[in-house]
Amino acid sequence: MKKTLTPDQKKYLQAWNNFNHVNKELTHFWTTVPRSSSGVVDWKQVTEPEMETFQQLQKRSKNYLSVISTLEAAGVDKEPILKLLRLTNSAGINL
Repeated sequence: MKKTLTPDQKKYLQAWNNFNHVNKELTHFWTTVPRSSSGVVDWKQVTEPEMETFQQLQKRSKNYLSVISTLEAAGVDKEPILKLLRLTNSAGINL
């Protein structure tokens, strides 16, 4: 018998992957953003497009986290998803 993910589990997996992708983009932003000599972000040197991108990434991150939290609160069974993620991570596969 073939086991498949439920629609909610698929939604959770997609939100989880999207959340992780956005967080990688945010990490890139934080590593490339202009900094002052003391090492803190120099927001005066951040361009308007960079700021818009940062705000968009923050919003997307919150939205994906909200989907994940809502599904967890609804009792979605995460174990098959976590097992799938462990298997793909150990094999070096990105979902």
